Amino acid sequence: MKKILKTHQLLSSILGIMLSVFLVSVAVYAATTIGTSIETAGTVTMESASTTNDFWLGNVIADDDDYLYFDASSSEYIMWDDNPGEFDLSDDLTVVGVTSSTFGFWAGDGGTLNNVDMTGGDLYVQDDIEVDGEIFSTGSTTASIINMTSIKFTPAATPTPTVTGECFMDSTDYQLNCWNGSAWQYLW
Repeated sequence: MKKILKTHQLLSSILGIMLSVFLVSVAVYAATTIGTSIETAGTVTMESASTTNDFWLGNVIADDDDYLYFDASSSEYIMWDDNPGEFDLSDDLTVVGVTSSTFGFWAGDGGTLNNVDMTGGDLYVQDDIEVDGEIFSTGSTTASIINMTSIKFTPAATPTPTVTGECFMDSTDYQLNCWNGSAWQYLW
C-alpha cells in the first residue's frame, strides 16, 4: 500500500509539472503571438514587424489622414493626406534607383505657375532649374530666355521643321540653320 501511495505521489508530481510547463508555454505563446487581427484605440509600438499578407495602416476610417512615424520624436513621418489624396514626407526623399511617373513630375512651389501641361510623364519645374551637367533633348524646346555660357550642337541631317526659330547643326557643312517659317536659313 505504501508503494502504491509513493507511486501515486510521484505520478501526481510529474503530471503537475508537465501540466504547469504546458500552461506556461500556452500563456507565453498567447502573449507573444497575434492571431488574425488586433485592434486598439491607442498606439501600437513595435521593434519590428513583418507579414506575408497585406499590412493596413489607418483602415478604420476611410477618409482621414494617416501617419507612419519613424524614431521616437514623432518628427519624421510619411503621411497619407486624404484631401487632396497624396503622400507627404516630413523630410527629404532620396531615390536610390530610377524613378518614373505615368502622369508627370512637379518640382518646386516658388516662382510663377504657368504653362503647365502635365501629361504622359512630363516634368514641370516651378521657379528655376539648375543643371551642373549636360541636358540632352531629341524633341523641340520652347523658352522665352535661355542664358548659357556655351552651347554645343551635334551635327544632324536636316529635320522636318515644327516651329519657327527651330535650329539645327547641319552634318554636311557644319553650319547653324534655323527655320524662318518658310525655309531653312543659315545663321553662320
